[in-house]
Amino acid sequence: MSIQMIVIALIGGGFALAANFVAFEMIDGAHQAASILTLEAVSQLLVDDRPIVLGTHAAATSEETFAALSQFAITQPVNAGPSLHFDRDSRFGYNNSLTYQIVVDWVIAQHKSQGLFQNRCRQDRFENFWVFRAGKDLPDNSSNIFSGSRTMGGDAGPVQVSQSGNKK
Repeated sequence: MSIQMIVIALIGGGFALAANFVAFEMIDGAHQAASILTLEAVSQLLVDDRPIVLGTHAAATSEETFAALSQFAITQPVNAGPSLHFDRDSRFGYNNSLTYQIVVDWVIAQHKSQGLFQNRCRQDRFENFWVFRAGKDLPDNSSNIFSGSRTMGGDAGPVQVSQSGNKK
């Protein structure tokens, strides 16, 4: 997909959020490229038309840090630490008997062509989110940012996230 196709999708879709993988050095080149292309496309929009651009990474802790890729200044986050995080151990459903780890395991099971990705089941408790400078800033009340938002991934539903205290 070209940058111009992403720009057209962003303009036509009225997206509030665009989500990527965080382009850590250790992430494979294809995921880095997809994140960089999205950031480049967002930077071509008028400032008022830009969505919030989040980079996400799953980890055992909510205390990760991320710095921009040295050769791609566009990957600069607002903060080194995540601005938001989601605890996959959050309970929901009948008598709070389910956790989002179940949903994550279902997703991992469906990625049968991802090599050793299946070994990641129950490995990472948190989804950490960084805000990229290329997009809009988080609103002041960002704890319900995904609830009912139109994202490039669809309607995220009633997901609760926590601010990490790293908001600028």
